[in-house]
Amino acid sequence: MKNILLYTLLLTATLTYAQGLLPEEKVKKEPSAQPVQQTKKYAWKGEYYEGLAMVRLDKKYGFIDKTGKEVIPIKYDNAWGFSEGLANVRLNNKWGFIDKTGKEVIPIKYDDAESPSEGLAKVKLNDKYGFIDKTGKEVIPIKYDYAEGFSEEGLAQVKLNNKWFYINQKGECVKDCNNAPADHPIAK
Repeated sequence: MKNILLYTLLLTATLTYAQGLLPEEKVKKEPSAQPVQQTKKYAWKGEYYEGLAMVRLDKKYGFIDKTGKEVIPIKYDNAWGFSEGLANVRLNNKWGFIDKTGKEVIPIKYDDAESPSEGLAKVKLNDKYGFIDKTGKEVIPIKYDYAEGFSEEGLAQVKLNNKWFYINQKGECVKDCNNAPADHPIAK
């Protein structure tokens, strides 16, 4: 009878310990074999583009690599993922572009900017649109009232003086050219 009572008490104590019902200060914990790495908690994490993911913390954006290391500081008001080695970022209501090291390669001066595609990025400055290359050089003048991005066929629809037409990546009119101003370049 004493043995049954002893086994019952032992079993009850074991189950109580296993279920975590004993006060924590009385439970001796094993030291972890490896230190636990504290990671920064982000309010949001985007998809990885070109090896980096955009993250948001306290209404600011930055980028982390696949190991979770912050490689571009969380300081931007807005950002888009990397495309063709560049990410468009916004600071103080202006857009520009950074590379994967966080270096500003195209000044943060535009009213709007889209990710580069086929080597060109659509930008807006003083209510006019145009296209720059990945170095920031203005390839197609910032003079259009509106511009769509380039299609897979290499055409962009633009609006100038209330007239719509299509341009190629050199800025030459290639379609609906009767709507283009007389002095606008036309593809040959």
